[in-house]
Parts: sequence; structure tokens; C-alpha cells
Amino acid sequence: MVIARRPSLLSFLAITLNLILVVLGHNQNLENPSLFDSEELITPSSPPKLCSRQSTDESSQSKQMEDEILYDIHRYLQKPIVVEEPPLRPKMSSESTELDEKRRQAVKKAFLHAWNNYKTYAWGKDELRPLSRSDQNWLNLGLTILDALDTLIIMDLKEETRQAIEWVSKELDFDRDLEVSFFETTIRVLGGLLSAYELSGEKVLLDKAQDIGTRLLRAFDGSPHGIPLSSVNLKTGYGHSPVWAGYSSMLSEITTVQLEFSVLARHLNDSSIAEKPLQVIKTLDSLPKGATGLYSVYISTSTGSWGPSDRVTLGALGDSFYEYLLKMWLLTGKKERRYKQMYDDTSEAILSYMTVTTSPSALTFLAELDNKNLPPTHILKMDHLACFAGAMYALGAATDDVHERSYRERHHQYGENLTTICHEMYSRSPTGIAPEIISLSHDQDFIPKPGAYHYLLRPETVESFFVLFRLTGDQKYKEWAWQVFEAIEKHCRVEHGYSGIHDVTQVPVTHDDVQQSFFLAETLKYLYLLFSPPSLLPLDQFVFNTEAHPFRIFRDDPINSNASS
Repeated sequence: MVIARRPSLLSFLAITLNLILVVLGHNQNLENPSLFDSEELITPSSPPKLCSRQSTDESSQSKQMEDEILYDIHRYLQKPIVVEEPPLRPKMSSESTELDEKRRQAVKKAFLHAWNNYKTYAWGKDELRPLSRSDQNWLNLGLTILDALDTLIIMDLKEETRQAIEWVSKELDFDRDLEVSFFETTIRVLGGLLSAYELSGEKVLLDKAQDIGTRLLRAFDGSPHGIPLSSVNLKTGYGHSPVWAGYSSMLSEITTVQLEFSVLARHLNDSSIAEKPLQVIKTLDSLPKGATGLYSVYISTSTGSWGPSDRVTLGALGDSFYEYLLKMWLLTGKKERRYKQMYDDTSEAILSYMTVTTSPSALTFLAELDNKNLPPTHILKMDHLACFAGAMYALGAATDDVHERSYRERHHQYGENLTTICHEMYSRSPTGIAPEIISLSHDQDFIPKPGAYHYLLRPETVESFFVLFRLTGDQKYKEWAWQVFEAIEKHCRVEHGYSGIHDVTQVPVTHDDVQQSFFLAETLKYLYLLFSPPSLLPLDQFVFNTEAHPFRIFRDDPINSNASS
């Protein structure tokens, strides 16, 4: 158990006042078109600068307070879980229209087309190969069932939910000589089980989550500095990190497990489950940073320091680290302030150092960079994966309780700008579908990066559409999302499911014969929620993990869950 230092009287009063303010402010409805009081959003006219939020004395006192409450998961384990019906059946109201309902049912129909073909041709395997009517296994854990289970519940598909839970109860066995990805198994399998448990109350899901969570934690055993290995054997506990990464672990993979293990710890009333994952954040926070203050993508498991690259990215290998800093703060009811400080520092640095303006349309392009020197050297590519950042910045601005209005406006506008270029990645494509990566172009804003013309049914752009619509009420995000859905229906739907495509610039398309599990877990879930009333999984009550599995925000009162322990 993590025990905080005994605070001084002054610090104790500061903590108490802070928590009171947090509790009083926490019931603010995030899903309100009026984000910043009642005034209109103002686009910043000057380039952003790294801010100094406090005076030296205030900063020192704040840092002391943050240190005293940092990573203190045990505070959330004091009361038993109680049963409460989740708000999963929204009624038609002024919040929704007949057109919304028509589109929502169309998304649900698409989900059933994907699910039923998976059930027919790949049941119990990881993913469907819809063209060959076969399966592919890379985790060998029935991944689509676990990834899609909470989507089944959210869509109120009772018989399909019953069948999936029955498979989990009777067929899912983690006691196997099987080496799996620590990161992917945590976000998809553990995250899927925990989310479905919170929404359904089926205790077998928590039992399975405890089993896989305990096995995954052994990824920490082979590392002397508390940096988990990239893979772990579910039976033996043996693991390793890849040779190609210099035997290092990847930033996003070791810092995108904290939500899941914190939720598991709370449900089991056992803080030890979350201690090692949370310690990773503390370790990274203590390391010297590069010139920009941002985090490189590799961390050595043998030394506990930075690995063989100074690259910084919000694409592959880096992306969800930044997302989880914000979401860990939100998950804990805005109490763990150090996560918020780390998010503020990194989000400002990203905005200041990684932004490139395109020509001729002046779009906001989120480049990668080399972290060695200032000014940093940009790597002029942007992954589709980075399109989650529009949602992150908008959510960060809407929930901020520290900064002045101009700061929140600037971060919100940056989120909108990033979402706009991601929309353009779709709308400028001959298929209406975005490529995996774009490169900066001096006279066309951007072009698909050679060798990365493919589309894998990815969710990040529709995730940002969903969050931006919930926060602003701007109907354009619904229209943009519907355009993406129609393009998927036209080019990715095949007779026996959905498939990624090899080249988004060529019509007719050729398919890659893989129905990714995250298509059911994320892409279709976000589309369904976007056309649903905001009372369905409201953003002031739920935090979505990086695989779109919703977790209930921690409260001081017993957790609102449909389960009992």
C-alpha cells in the first residue's frame, strides 16, 4: 500500500480545501455547448507560450501538496461497492432527433453484421478474416469477444451479451503457456472485462479480470527498475522486451495500463494491485527530460532510464501516455493533482514545439520531433493514431479547474484544429477514408505518406468527433462522423464482415482481410454514442480507456456500479 507522508497543518488545510473545491466543482455538466461560462469561444490570435501558472512560493507549496497525495490509490478503497443500475437505455427526447435515431440504428446494424460473421466464422478466436471466412489469432484469447463485450451491453443486445458472457465463463482460460503483449492484453482484455463488469454486474467478469490482471503484473518481475517488460507468459511469468527496441519498453505501452489496474484495485479493495503500474509514472516523472520537456519513446528495462532514441510522437509508441495523464486525474475525481500537472506541462509543450502550420490552408499539423536540442527538429509525419489528440485537448480544456479562461480557450481551439485536419484526411481522400500516415506537403497541406496508404478500420478520428460533439453541441461533428460511416459502409463492408483496405487513394479498393477487434470496441462504439443522447455514458461520470472501454469515475462515496463484492 502506498502511504503518503504525514502533512504539516498548513499542508493538511490546503489539501482539505482543495478536495472540497474539487467535490463542489465536480458535478459540472461537461456536455454543455457553453464550455467557458456563457461567452463565445475566441480563437487565440498569438502563438501559444509555455505558461507559468503560479508564483514561486505558490508553486513550491503546490508541489509539496501534490507530492503528499501523489499515486495514493488506497484512498479509493475504503468503502464497499454497491449496486446501482447504469444509465444504459436513453429515451428519445429533446437531446436526440429522429435522424439521430435512424443513424444510431444504422451503426447498430453494422455492428451486428460484424459480430454475427465473427460468431459464424471465428468464434472464440481473436479476429475474423472476412474474405477467407476464417480467423487469425495473435493473442489467442478470444479477443473480439472481450473487446466488444461492453459494446454489446451498451447497444442493449441481450442475447448476444448472454452468449458472450457464457463463453467467458465456460471457455476463457488464462492458465496457459502463452506469451502475450502486456500492453495490448491490459487495454483490451483486462479493460474489456472490467468495463463489462461495471455495466452488467456479472461477477464472473471480475473474477476473470482478477485472474488476468494478476498474471499480467508478472511483467514487472523481470525488470530491476520497475519498468514492465513488453510481453509476459501467462503461466510462467517469463517475459522480454524486443531486440529491435534495444531491449527497451515503449513509452505508450508502459504508461497506458494505469487506468485498468487502478479500477481493478478498487473493485478488489486491494491497493497492491495498482502499486507497480502507478510507480512507472513516478519513475518517468523523476527522469531528466529532453530539451522540450517531452518524453522519448523508449525506456530501458535494465537501467530504468531513456532508451536508444530521442524521438517524441503522439503517434505509435507515444500516443496514449499523454492521454492517460489526463484520464488518471479525471478517474480519481480530480484528486491526484500530479497527473494534472504532468498533463499540463506536456500538453503545453506539445502545442508549442510539435505544431506545424500547413500551406496553403493553414491547418494544424501535429509533427513528430527529435528531443535533443532547441529548437527541435521536426519529423514531418502525422499518424492517424494521433487524431485522438483532438479529443484529449478538448476534454482537458473542459475539465480544467486551474487555469485562466484564455488558457482553456486556447487548448480547446487546438483540439478543434487537430480534429479538423483529421477530418480533412478523410474528406480529401478519393475513398473518403484516411490513410494510416500523412506527410507535410509544401503546396497541398499534406499527402498520404508513401508506404502508408492503408486503413485499418481505425477509431481515433471518430473518437474526437464524439468528444467534440459532446462538449460543444456543434452538429458538424455528427455530419463528419456520418460521412466517415458511409465511406466505411461503401468501401470496407464485405459480404462476411468488415475489412481494412490497402490503399485509400485507389477505387475500387482491395481489402486486407482483417476485421480488427477495435473496430467493434472503438470505431462503432464511438459512432453509436455520437448519435445517442448524451445521457448514455456521460463524460462527467465515465472515463474511456484507450480501447474505448468506459470506467466509472471514482467518488468518495461508494462506487456506482452494477456489481457487488
